[in-house]
Amino acid sequence: MYSVPAKITVGSIPLFLTADKIIINRDGFNINYISDEIPKGFEKADFNDTIDIPDCFSGYSLCISSINNRKPHDELPNTDIEDFFSSIEELREKCTESEIYRMAVLCDEKKRNQLEYEAVMRSDIPEFFRLVNDSSMYTLCTPKVKTAVLISRNFLDGDGAVMAENEIVKAFVPSYLANDYAKRMNAIFGEGKCSIMQIRYTGGFEITI
Repeated sequence: MYSVPAKITVGSIPLFLTADKIIINRDGFNINYISDEIPKGFEKADFNDTIDIPDCFSGYSLCISSINNRKPHDELPNTDIEDFFSSIEELREKCTESEIYRMAVLCDEKKRNQLEYEAVMRSDIPEFFRLVNDSSMYTLCTPKVKTAVLISRNFLDGDGAVMAENEIVKAFVPSYLANDYAKRMNAIFGEGKCSIMQIRYTGGFEITI
């Protein structure tokens, strides 16, 4: 029996997740055989892929809600943080105000991502959650997704964290509240929109005999 692996990045931190399901594989160690069971939108974690994440997420689940399926934004010019803020005048001559704003948000997030990574590496989970909650990425989302973020924050009431990116709402929820949170999100946005994922500390596959 195998727990299903997936990998998602929060900030600059790759988190390995286990879906709340078990698959029985009757064909031996055929990784591709079970890859179709990974929730849509996640990539399969490499068998040998590992990362040294401190055990600071104990007691929390990561709940993933897919709110919309809209066409993604057009590709923005790739620019460093300092280059962007020092060259806004030139960029405004060839980019729209909406594109300038999106690039400003992305640059702000790049700085926040580094701070999030440093907080996790020193096991400062309150600071990590504060940084996640302060994320400005959700300001680029649709009103429906922004509402989902505010509903999540109201539900968590200061315990945990929530952010949104590319129409996906990512919420760190105390594990004992995860089922209630998923029921709440599914009741509002549609059955099956929210999946409960358990955070694990290495990639690969777990085998239970």
